[in-house]
Amino acid sequence: MHRRIQIKSDPLLNRSKYGFMSPQWPASWIGPVDHSPGESLVLIFRRILTLSKPRKMRMHIAADQRYELYIDQVYVARGAERSDLKNWVYESFELDMSAGEHLITVRLWWVAPDAPSPEAQQTHSPALLVFGEGDANELLSTGVAKWEYQSLPGYRFQNHDGMGSFFATGAQLVIDGRQVNAEMERGEGKGWTVARSLQSAALVSNRWESTPWWILRPAWLPPMFEKIVHVGVARSVSEPAGMDSRSIRVSEDHLLGTEEAAWNQLLAGKGELVVPPRTLRRVIIDLQNYYCAYPLLSCCGEGASLRMQFAEALFNVDDAGEASAKGNRDEIDGKVFRGMGIELTAGAECFTYGMHNFAAGRYIEIVISTADQPLRISRFELLETHFPFEFSSRFASSAPAHAQIIPAALRTIEMCSHDTSMDCPYYERLNYVGDTRLQALVAYVSADEERLSRKCIELFDLSRQTTGLTYSRYPTRTVQTIPPFSLWWACMVHDYAMWRKDRAFVADRMPGVRAVMECWRGFLSGNGLLRSPAGWNFVDWVPSWTSGIPADGAEGFSGILNLQAIYALGKAAQLEDFMGEPLLARRHRQFAADLARQVKKQFFDRRKGLFADDLGHKHFSEHAQCLAVLGGVKTGVSARTLIKRMLATTGLAQTTIYFSHYLFEALGQVNEIDALLSRLETWNTLKLHGLRTTFEMPEPTRSDCHAWGAHPVYHFLATIAGIRPSSFGFDSSIIRPQLGSLSSIKGEMPHRLGAISFDIGRDENGLLGTITVPKGLTTVLEVEGKYRLLAAGVNRVETVKPKYKFGPKQA
Repeated sequence: MHRRIQIKSDPLLNRSKYGFMSPQWPASWIGPVDHSPGESLVLIFRRILTLSKPRKMRMHIAADQRYELYIDQVYVARGAERSDLKNWVYESFELDMSAGEHLITVRLWWVAPDAPSPEAQQTHSPALLVFGEGDANELLSTGVAKWEYQSLPGYRFQNHDGMGSFFATGAQLVIDGRQVNAEMERGEGKGWTVARSLQSAALVSNRWESTPWWILRPAWLPPMFEKIVHVGVARSVSEPAGMDSRSIRVSEDHLLGTEEAAWNQLLAGKGELVVPPRTLRRVIIDLQNYYCAYPLLSCCGEGASLRMQFAEALFNVDDAGEASAKGNRDEIDGKVFRGMGIELTAGAECFTYGMHNFAAGRYIEIVISTADQPLRISRFELLETHFPFEFSSRFASSAPAHAQIIPAALRTIEMCSHDTSMDCPYYERLNYVGDTRLQALVAYVSADEERLSRKCIELFDLSRQTTGLTYSRYPTRTVQTIPPFSLWWACMVHDYAMWRKDRAFVADRMPGVRAVMECWRGFLSGNGLLRSPAGWNFVDWVPSWTSGIPADGAEGFSGILNLQAIYALGKAAQLEDFMGEPLLARRHRQFAADLARQVKKQFFDRRKGLFADDLGHKHFSEHAQCLAVLGGVKTGVSARTLIKRMLATTGLAQTTIYFSHYLFEALGQVNEIDALLSRLETWNTLKLHGLRTTFEMPEPTRSDCHAWGAHPVYHFLATIAGIRPSSFGFDSSIIRPQLGSLSSIKGEMPHRLGAISFDIGRDENGLLGTITVPKGLTTVLEVEGKYRLLAAGVNRVETVKPKYKFGPKQA
């Protein structure tokens, strides 16, 4: 059995053989003999070896761009985990090989930048690297052992069209099955070329001198979750006028008798399907949930054309015949299908066709046109994939709608979590700071999981520019700077320090945090305020703002950006305290205090009792008031008064899905939980819209599956149940239940020492119920400013009487 393993250091274990502290593996990258940079390729590499006796070997593999590994024609794994060219990831495997001949094959997908390749895919040229540790070097290593390759015929890539919005997931795959050579795909047959060595393998941790690309580091993450699923139901089976069905409205009345049953049998994995010669068919499949998956389709029927597209939803059609809003996602009747996927011309021999990257969505459209031969489909299934979360949190309340939010939010987190966090799996697949911060918080409270957020924090640190700012998203092929996102990144480091016990990792990030804060300090102007920096100063998708930028956020002086900087300075100061740097902490706090004085003086409107977004006091938003509270510009009674005034004032720019996280944080801080519950109404409508995941923005939304929309799960546990770390590393906790109008809450949050569980109700006398605390976790219960130290095990909660006159020390 062969299994993927994780290692924490570079595997130059046999130093007596390879040389002490050698900066390179004794292996070389290999690739095609001649390659044009603009030419996309699908390659198959093979290594044939014969073993005289059984043996176990450790193998490390990297590729540019994506690979699938097979041993003796059995699928083992896929990669490479995405990063950047100076931190190129290799995966590691333990091979358990029997005596005899073995065939190792690697299928390599390389999509040229202009094809285009995905925006998140950095690339240099098509290449493969394999390193066999120790005496397996001569048997396995590229550049040492004999590796051969062929360019697989029948594959090409074409640009997407008709998506109607920013689309960054890369080119569509087009396959001509008449050219596909099944023998070659298996690593057999003739015509193989010995691969040439391109360059030596260099390591991040121990390089002396190398090219600035393919500098290797171990994988951050475990293997992704992969499982074959048979899901979906045929909602429409019709005979279209032609293969181009994009403008043809779907009708659920079009169900062609026995064909519907045959399609559903195929989807269930219980039968095959035959489409007769000279026949046109269009099938709309409802997967009934959102999936990220590699579709696997086995078929034959020479000359038959098949187009398989994935979509999040179907679109309504406006009076001009153009696709418009999606409406209820459960409904397809009268709508049009616009999607992305694969185009296929079938060959005479049956073959299983797959894709170079996973597809995403809820609906599949299959359009078929057969020639003189029937098309026989013997297999259709999905290899579902996502990060291997193990969700163990629970939350239930007296509000039934909350039970609908949680599965949708957690499904969103799964679908937006792969080898990086992703804003959305359908349109972009990009790891953005603002999105990922919220995604990480959900992972901490729902799965006690930090591996993906840890990688993303480090990736943003690696993206740092000479200014000190991070990229807004990373990895990426193009530079995009959202200066406020660098502030959120510093806050993300603080989140990690609080929720996870990993001081060394936080220490490694501190130079980056300091660089961000110093860069923002450089925006200070003569009036004592921060000038809006160059770049895309995105804050939220407020409909009245241009490109998500508030008043004077593009240039000039923005109240929101100044308040966000104050908030981030406070987090950075706490981090410096944690790292034993009191002078740096004091410097941050002093700068924040100076900035806060000017913000109060120049942005606070005494007539309205609110902070303005601009110096002219013409624009006001919820965003500014929330940040004033979170950053400590207003505290105590003043903070509560500010938020109450915000809630009572009409005409403010309101937070949308993303920035509502900070609204909920502020509402929780001043105990305005009923306002929070009211604003959850946006999420309570998910079922009304037929959504299975959380969306990007209020309707009409672009993305139906957007990571930042999952943050209510965090607030159920951390704000309503009120469970939060009260010291760095979550060594102690504070529980501050805030039920508002809810009559009861029940659930648990995972912790490394055990689950923190709660079952709390409310009557006319106050709270009553139980809280269970794991042994070793110092926990204080706070209710209405009164504190009680909880014991390990089950604690009875009643109307709280003060046992201590002091509150818990908070970082």
